[in-house]
Amino acid sequence: MRRALVALALTAVLTACNKAAPDSVDDTALIAINDAVAAELNAAPAAIVQTLKALDKPTPIALDAMQITLDQKPVPIDWWLVQHGYVEPIVPPPSPDRPTFLVSTAGRTLAAQVPNWFTAAAATPDQVDCHGVDATTAGGCLVQLTVAAQLDEGAPRGAGAAIDPIKIDAVLMREGDNWRVGDLRLQSGNLHDIALDALLGKAQVRGVARQQALANLNLATPMSAPDTRATAVAASAPDVPLPPADLSPVTPVIGDNPYAARRIPGAR
Repeated sequence: MRRALVALALTAVLTACNKAAPDSVDDTALIAINDAVAAELNAAPAAIVQTLKALDKPTPIALDAMQITLDQKPVPIDWWLVQHGYVEPIVPPPSPDRPTFLVSTAGRTLAAQVPNWFTAAAATPDQVDCHGVDATTAGGCLVQLTVAAQLDEGAPRGAGAAIDPIKIDAVLMREGDNWRVGDLRLQSGNLHDIALDALLGKAQVRGVARQQALANLNLATPMSAPDTRATAVAASAPDVPLPPADLSPVTPVIGDNPYAARRIPGAR
């Protein structure tokens, strides 16, 4: 009997020793995920910078021209550019009832940036599967983890939303000593939308801010920060469509810019 018990104990020990270690990925895999998440988030800043570059011409800029497109959806940024001083109004405007703008010095400085405004830091994975049926089908390791993202110090500061931890399902492919992200999916939300919320504020707040900005322009008053009371109401209200963009055409200016600031004779 005693020999039988000893044999069973030895069998249990050998089974435990021979059991495969759980799947895992190293730090280079987490770096690959960080880079992939940051690249997706920085698509919004890249679109803003590219738009400023395209608008920097000696012709009036209408409100409808100040927008970006992400995921095939137009996103107005006219009010945001004006509030941050990246464009400045033409005074007097070519058309009294249609405000037009030129890219400012601050806007040119922003347009010269490499817009890597977001960084990402992955935590230790919650789950790694490199040998299961789903992993074999995907052709890599399935990794579930949480990523913390934030705006870099060089990014424009505004009334954007804080970034909550992002839960991600990723497929990692081994390539020599490195890893490549084959697929990147959020358990909830969209990385482009998260970036826009962080830069411009959530959709409801964004709509209120834009409405106030356009009203300020129509009243020919300086741009001001959004009304915090209206913002608080909007944050708890259901989504409402943004006001239509100003679609009226603006007559382009040919040749040198007659609206640029003029030097006073004799001044330095």
